[in-house]
Amino acid sequence: MYFTEEDVVVLMIVKNEEENIINTLKSFLPKIKRYCILDTGSNDNTVELLNDFFDKNNLNEGKVFIEDYSHLKYKDYELMRNKCFSLAREHFNSSKYLIWADADWYINNIEALYNNLEKLYKNKDIYSIHQILVKHGINEHYKSNIVLTNSNVVYLRPIHEYLINGEIGESISEDIFFEWKDTKKSSNTRKKRLVED
Repeated sequence: MYFTEEDVVVLMIVKNEEENIINTLKSFLPKIKRYCILDTGSNDNTVELLNDFFDKNNLNEGKVFIEDYSHLKYKDYELMRNKCFSLAREHFNSSKYLIWADADWYINNIEALYNNLEKLYKNKDIYSIHQILVKHGINEHYKSNIVLTNSNVVYLRPIHEYLINGEIGESISEDIFFEWKDTKKSSNTRKKRLVED
C-alpha cells in the first residue's frame, strides 16, 4: 500500500488572516503539498498572500476557493466547513487524509505527523476520525481534526461545530501537536464565538 505526500491535504476556512496565515502554512513544509483553503470573504490581502505562497513554493496543488458568506447574520461554521469538505473531496479525491487547521495554529513536528499517518494507513486504518493535540499557553486539549478523505464525516452545528458520521480512532502521538498562537484577531474572534453561542 503506497502512501505519498499527495495523500495528505490541509483544510482551512479563512477570512482576513493576512497577519498569520503564511507562518501557519510554513509550518507544514516541506511534507505537505496539497491545500484546500476556503476564503469566506476576506477584504485584506489573505487571498493574494496565499496564492503568492503557493507559487513561490511550487505548490501546484494549493487551491484557494472563494465564497462570500458576509450575507449571513451569524457565522455558520457547519455550512462553511462542510463546503470545504466537499471541495477537498472533489478536488483531492485520491488523497487519504484531510487535516483541519486554523489560520493561527502552527503544526509542530510535521515529519512525525506524516509518518504517523503513513503508519496508520498501511496498518489498514479502520477509523474515520483521529484526534490531535492542540496547545494554547498552559492549556491543551485534543481535537478531532484528522479525517479519512473517503469517509462520510461531516460537521454539525453552526457554532461550536463537531464531527458526526464517523468513529474516533487512536490519538496522534502527543509529541505532534498544533500550537495555537494568539493574535489580536484570533482573540476577538474567540470572544465573538462565545457570545454567539
